[in-house]
Amino acid sequence: MRSIYTVGHSTRSAEDLIALLQESSVEAVADVRRWPVSSRSPHFTRAPLETALARAGIAYRYLGAALGGYREGGYAAHLETAEFAGGVATLEELASRHRVAVL
Repeated sequence: MRSIYTVGHSTRSAEDLIALLQESSVEAVADVRRWPVSSRSPHFTRAPLETALARAGIAYRYLGAALGGYREGGYAAHLETAEFAGGVATLEELASRHRVAVL
């Protein structure tokens, strides 16, 4: 399996994030935010982000339902679920075909 990179959007512009991804030759972003919305940075809400990445030739995959945080019973318990294992398998499969950054 290839390496899987991590990146945060913080206070970046969409253009800065895309430039950073391109500098690292990232081909796909796996969004693991449970709720892919941002009131501070609406350009990082799921739909606008997915569109901006597509324009830059970077694939987008939402995995927050399976891998995101804020879990009833705590995240440690979630790590033991089939949902989490499925999300990890999907991420591994994506990484086997693309250079991936987790957001």
